[in-house]
Amino acid sequence: MPTLHLISTTLNHELYQQLITILSDDDVLLFTNQGVYNLYSQQDLLKKYRCYALMSDLQAYGLLTLVEQTSCKIIDYPEFVQLGILYERSISWH
Repeated sequence: MPTLHLISTTLNHELYQQLITILSDDDVLLFTNQGVYNLYSQQDLLKKYRCYALMSDLQAYGLLTLVEQTSCKIIDYPEFVQLGILYERSISWH
């Protein structure tokens, strides 16, 4: 079953290892809160998996213009809700 992974913190080595162990090819990553910093440190995840980042958090951390250079799609709250509806299963990483 495809899973929506909600990443709201920077991934340390241990969290990163746990995440890549359970990720499947049809899973999706959503970066929120301080998790948006992973858009620069975890390029391998961005290349392999479909990913999204919450616009309001990118704006809050001053990263909106920088993230446009990645393959990550920027979304707003209504799109966040749609992802939650689309994926029956979600896991929060924080």
